[in-house]
Amino acid sequence: MVLCLLIPTLQGAATVGHASGAGNPQVRSSLQHSRVDGSPTLFAVDGRTGHVVVLSDEPHASLSVLDGRSGALLHTVRVEAGAVDLAVDDTTRRIFVATKGPETAPFTTPTTLYTLDADSGRILQATNQYTRTTKLLVAGHGTRLVIIDGPSLRIVDAATGRLLHTLAIGQLSGAYGPSALVDRPTGRVFLLGADSRLTALDPLTGRSIFVVRLQPSIGLCSKDSACDFVDDDRQRHLVVTENPMADPTVTSEAAATVAIVASATGRVLHETYVYGYAQDTPSGSVQGVDPANGRAFFVLNPAFPTDNSAPQTSPVYVHLLDTGTGATVGTVGDRSISSDTILQHNTVLAGFGVDAVRHRAFAINPSGANGLVVFDPRNGRVIHAFSRSAVFVTSVNLVVDQQTGKVFFGANTDAHGSVGILDASRL
Repeated sequence: MVLCLLIPTLQGAATVGHASGAGNPQVRSSLQHSRVDGSPTLFAVDGRTGHVVVLSDEPHASLSVLDGRSGALLHTVRVEAGAVDLAVDDTTRRIFVATKGPETAPFTTPTTLYTLDADSGRILQATNQYTRTTKLLVAGHGTRLVIIDGPSLRIVDAATGRLLHTLAIGQLSGAYGPSALVDRPTGRVFLLGADSRLTALDPLTGRSIFVVRLQPSIGLCSKDSACDFVDDDRQRHLVVTENPMADPTVTSEAAATVAIVASATGRVLHETYVYGYAQDTPSGSVQGVDPANGRAFFVLNPAFPTDNSAPQTSPVYVHLLDTGTGATVGTVGDRSISSDTILQHNTVLAGFGVDAVRHRAFAINPSGANGLVVFDPRNGRVIHAFSRSAVFVTSVNLVVDQQTGKVFFGANTDAHGSVGILDASRL
């Protein structure tokens, strides 16, 4: 599943005219669009070929494969509407797609799980075994498909589609989807439960490597608040953050708990707070990580008062956290209301992506004046803000090709679905 968050718009110097690249051929040449069927919803990159896999929803639900360098459409296959998740396995050359139609009652409509050949785009298998699928993960160094299916976890042989293990995992935490991820160096699966349990699984055997309850002294993952986490696989640290609540030591600001956890053992190494905005209790979530620079992105969003009287200039903070200590080392924009890069309140789910090689981070926002924002993940400096009218952004997700640095996102040009492609190296 793709990273999601509450992301704001930018104001001031990054005006719509500037953000669109008007009068700047270099900026304009960094953008292109490739038409596809349907409305592009989810994206993945095939690391071996550089192809981009696009799952589109209604009116023409389909899976498309693009040449990532040229943007040319290579394959299109019809699938059922109701995009759930998408994953690509470079090792077995498989594409996995989960879709689910509308339900008349909870958990009555089965999820359709497609397995496709990544090279030809041909559908190899389509099954309807599960009803509560929310997330697909490729684990075990490309040999296992892990399916989060409600309170159960299914482990499937990625090459054959054979079900190997079914595990009871209970309710997972997560503000914007189940908190589950794969550690790339080890191939392990990490799960963060709503009861504060952190579980590390071996996807080859289905056995638990460890199960620990996170209990830092400042409190974490209470039953009344959701937790999320990201994996810095260079430092071997998990960055765990809890939905913000009142800080018992600072009454003027709400705070979010941050814990740095050793991914090898589950031991809490550091704990701290991230401070936000003195207006009600905000929501917040860690939504991305840049292992090359040891930074995690934590979005702190102030809640509107119940009478809807909050101004649209209420700032949303994107904090840069040190993945070694949890300390706040920077903020995208500025906490000052007068700052021309202040981040504004927006209630639309959107997404982050990171190019760790070229030190670029990307935030997408389909409802704000600025549709795509590029910033430096090391210090939060805004590099460029593209207007929504320039990029035609409609999707709440994006993906970054780490080899080329190109960014792919959903767009709508001339009433047709298309994939927007940004070559950030030209900025």
